[in-house]
Amino acid sequence: MANQLTVLEVFNNAFEAELARERLKAAGIEAFVVKDDAGGTRPELQFARGVRLLVAEEDMELAGELLHSAGSDPDKNWTCSGCSESIESQFSECWQCGTVRK
Repeated sequence: MANQLTVLEVFNNAFEAELARERLKAAGIEAFVVKDDAGGTRPELQFARGVRLLVAEEDMELAGELLHSAGSDPDKNWTCSGCSESIESQFSECWQCGTVRK
C-alpha cells in the first residue's frame, strides 16, 4: 500500500511552499506542493485557497519540527556559538568574535 499523504502546512503562495519543500528535501523528506491556480492563469487563487505542502504521514512529526524549529525563523535573533553574544537576525557573522551563523 502506498504512503498516505497529509497536509503539513498551507502557505499563502507557491514561493513560500517551494522554499519549505526544498528545506525538507535537504533533510531527506519527500514533500509535494499542491496548488489550484487554474494552471497558472489565475495565480490570485493561491491566496484565496492556499498552497498546500504534503508529506507522508510517517514524516509529519519530523517535517513539522524541521519547519518550525527555532533556527528556521530568519527574523529571529541568534546567539553566537563562539562567544554567546546575541546577534540581530540580519547579520550572518558575530560582530564580536567573527563566528559565522550556523
